[in-house]
Amino acid sequence: MKETSIQEIQQLIENIKLQAETIDSNKNEFQPSVTENSFLSSITPAKDEIYSYSPEFEHRNDFLCYQDIDFVQWAYKGILLRKPDVIGKKNYLNQLRKGKSRQSLLASMMLSREGRQKAVPIDGMKWLLIRTRIFNKLSLPGRILQRLANYSDKLMQPKFDYALYKLHIMEWQQQKNFSRILLQQQINKSSNRELYEELKQSIQTSQDQLQTTQQQLQTTQAHLAEVRMQFNYQQRNQDLFLQQLINDNEQKMTGVQTSAQQQEREQHQQTLLEHRNDKLDAYYIAFEDACRGTREEIKNNLKIYLPLIEKVMDKISSTTENDIKNTIDVLDLGCGRGEWLQLLNEQHWQTAGIDNNKIMVQDCQNLGLNVHIADVHQYLKQQPSESVCVISSFHLIEHIPFAHLLSLFEESIRILKPGGLILFETPNPENILVGSHTFYHDPTHTNPLTPTAMQFLARYTGFTEIEIERLHPYPEEAKVPGDDILTQRVNGHLCGPQDYALIAGKPLKTASMS
Repeated sequence: MKETSIQEIQQLIENIKLQAETIDSNKNEFQPSVTENSFLSSITPAKDEIYSYSPEFEHRNDFLCYQDIDFVQWAYKGILLRKPDVIGKKNYLNQLRKGKSRQSLLASMMLSREGRQKAVPIDGMKWLLIRTRIFNKLSLPGRILQRLANYSDKLMQPKFDYALYKLHIMEWQQQKNFSRILLQQQINKSSNRELYEELKQSIQTSQDQLQTTQQQLQTTQAHLAEVRMQFNYQQRNQDLFLQQLINDNEQKMTGVQTSAQQQEREQHQQTLLEHRNDKLDAYYIAFEDACRGTREEIKNNLKIYLPLIEKVMDKISSTTENDIKNTIDVLDLGCGRGEWLQLLNEQHWQTAGIDNNKIMVQDCQNLGLNVHIADVHQYLKQQPSESVCVISSFHLIEHIPFAHLLSLFEESIRILKPGGLILFETPNPENILVGSHTFYHDPTHTNPLTPTAMQFLARYTGFTEIEIERLHPYPEEAKVPGDDILTQRVNGHLCGPQDYALIAGKPLKTASMS
């Protein structure tokens, strides 16, 4: 009984202290004047020490990260919104050091009169406030339960402190990573600024070079226009000079003269007439140089025919009645700049070529090629029968009128050795863009030749083993995207092979024929 009385007295003293600390200085009540050393000055906060609600204390865990006196100070600031007075701070600090948990102190502070007046919302305190109210109403059993609760809170505190410690470590690592990211961003920003300046300088340099190149191009174009004008002027003078020579020669031929003189005058007249096409020859050379491609590009495209030529040569050489030592392996009609003949000579085959463009023939002869100026129709008629293994032409037959084209096929099968073949490449009108547009880039073309028509012409003139090899389709990126049948047909007509090759052989002689 005596012990109980002592505990009640202690509780009474604590209640008095709690009441003293909760004195509200903001009430419009009579307040006695106090001096600096008076008792009231130690429990009444000054006006400049009152805090407003701070969002940094929204949960009870925001307080539990502090220990001992720091906990008391921050609890006053977060719940009572003021600095702790001397007596209140000492009271709460003593309770804390005697074993009362920090959660219980927070609940006691919120349930005090001043705490209820401030009514600061703290998450995570609802259950603790209910528990504390119940313990306060149960008197002795409540105090026992309170101590058990404090003991339980004290047991759980190390786990909470460890979790809080881990949380601080994670926060520190995040801050460290964030600082590293900021530093890297600053470095990148500086590096990007340097890169931007370098790129800016490079662009400026490129623009200056482009401007210089454009100026040089304009100067070159102006010079080229002047050269072309002079060239046209010289051609015009040449035309006038040739016409004057022709007229003078015709006048001389009208007089009395011997047959030798007459023949010489006719030859002279024929030579003059041939030179009247020099201007067209010069134009066609310029056209091919601009539109056909480089010499190496053309040679690479023609390499696909080399295995075919080798197969034919092996086939002919294997027959005992054929002697190919003194014959022409490949005769190229309309040889142009001679790329195909060069490719064949590199394989050590005997070749010959003809063309009616004097300048191209001269260029081929300068390269050491066996090339002559001749008309295709007349040249083939002069060749002996069975004297050539292969007759080729690339983009020639579309230049020839049909009557001469028929004669070309007839003469070709005559002069080919048995087992020989023709190889004629021409634009493919199955491609709509070729048949309606690109075919007419060359003004010397007559009309497109379909694969069906050329197959029939070859069969009609006696050729066998006739094949059509379609070549050079448009690149994939030019096609319309899609896999349906309509899209495939559109791509086939618009982006299909631009050329085709007619390959046809002369039959071998049978025993009855020999």
